[in-house]
Amino acid sequence: MTKLADFAARWADAGDGFRCWLGDVSDIPGSSRVTAIARQAGYAPHSDKDFFQIDRRTAARVMAYLQEQSLAHGDRRFTETRASEMLGMLTELGPSAQFWSNSRHSDFEDDTPTFTPDNAWMWIGLSDVCFDTGVIAFNDTTGFIFWVEEDD
Repeated sequence: MTKLADFAARWADAGDGFRCWLGDVSDIPGSSRVTAIARQAGYAPHSDKDFFQIDRRTAARVMAYLQEQSLAHGDRRFTETRASEMLGMLTELGPSAQFWSNSRHSDFEDDTPTFTPDNAWMWIGLSDVCFDTGVIAFNDTTGFIFWVEEDD
């Protein structure tokens, strides 16, 4: 997991609303991993029900978007080059990895138009700031979170 470890090390101390953690979750039951990983990044989620499972490609696109755009003032878009880089990195978690977020991010799915009233971006805040979102991922042994907060 070289790429993922390098990414986590680079963003772990980035500050300015970025939070990142990578670590061992082998002792945490699968049903509790989402909230346990969020807690490792300093959040206090109420329940696993505050999160939505997303696919690997959507997770990669969300991570690309978070590195390229402002949550408050940017556009909901990403570059395919960065998304492809993130997809390669997330692949290190293996085929059974799960990906979660506080939004469905349906506008980043392959077959969804950029924006319609039916796929309007909604989220359940994990922090007290105006905007926050990110990706939580895990396999049987490793957990990862990349999260961004931004006030308007």
